[in-house]
Amino acid sequence: MAGSSQRKTTALPNKAIALQKVSAQRKTDKAKNPAHDAQPHASLSDQAYGAIRDALRLGTIRPGDRVKERELATRLGLGRTPVREAIKRLAVQGLLAQDAGQGLVFKKLGQRDLVDIHIVWAVLQGLAAKLAAQNATEVEITAMRILHDKLTGDIKTNINQALRTARRLDQLIYQASHNDYLARHIGQLIDTVGLQSSTSTFTIAGRA
Repeated sequence: MAGSSQRKTTALPNKAIALQKVSAQRKTDKAKNPAHDAQPHASLSDQAYGAIRDALRLGTIRPGDRVKERELATRLGLGRTPVREAIKRLAVQGLLAQDAGQGLVFKKLGQRDLVDIHIVWAVLQGLAAKLAAQNATEVEITAMRILHDKLTGDIKTNINQALRTARRLDQLIYQASHNDYLARHIGQLIDTVGLQSSTSTFTIAGRA
């Protein structure tokens, strides 16, 4: 009994250590490649891009609103050039559309768009899992097992916590794939839907 009790008391610290190792490994990767996961305020263009996306998330800019470069620049306190560059990035991600009556608008995704995005996301998610199975380090494998066990328990007791744990596990799988391009594309798809969560009843797995 004493031995069993001792194993129980050391299990949690060991789990914490495994997750900390994954975090430390991620920080090491960033240090080796500073451009990777650069902060959104790294440039004025990034500031404008991040601020517009935040406005979409918060609903201060809504799908269907007209894209007004001058007004956005004034609101953000930035020049028109970085705002123009941010608008181009949003267009590349499919977040803008041409409207016959208003010109360029923030795109409102229809049900068909959301279904199509989900289909692509599911395929990329499967590829990420396959690559993670091939490329994951021992530390990452241990961390994924820990989160999987935690998810199993959370599903039985707290569905909101289960969703948060599932997102952490998804992110770890993307990291363990060791394919930055794949992870970036998955993130963009999830963000595209997440930005419209205030106006859509359709959600995509991996982001609440």
